[in-house]
Amino acid sequence: MSAPDVLELRPERRVAPMWVPTRDLIVMEVAEAFGVPADLVVSRRMLREAVEARFACVWVADRVTAWSSTQMGRRLFGGRDHTTILHARARAEALHATDREWRRAAERALAMVMEAFDD
Repeated sequence: MSAPDVLELRPERRVAPMWVPTRDLIVMEVAEAFGVPADLVVSRRMLREAVEARFACVWVADRVTAWSSTQMGRRLFGGRDHTTILHARARAEALHATDREWRRAAERALAMVMEAFDD
């Protein structure tokens, strides 16, 4: 039996890595994976592609940082409330479970962030 792949980590088993990616790295890699400009991801605009990319930022940050929802709101999105992050987290998990295209893009973004760690 092989060890689980990094992408298969369950949220309740998260462990903060020794290296913590920056907000810019997470946003940049998610933006690239989702095919949207990074400035749109961190904007207040409510376009579907921007909102789904924001959900992915939260999903990736959950897996590579030990940030609380309050810290995530401050660091990723410039002062958004922790309840916004809780909503994004729930939507991200739902999209991951039901939307194959979203899941592939989010996992590609996670892999790119982790690859930056290996460099």
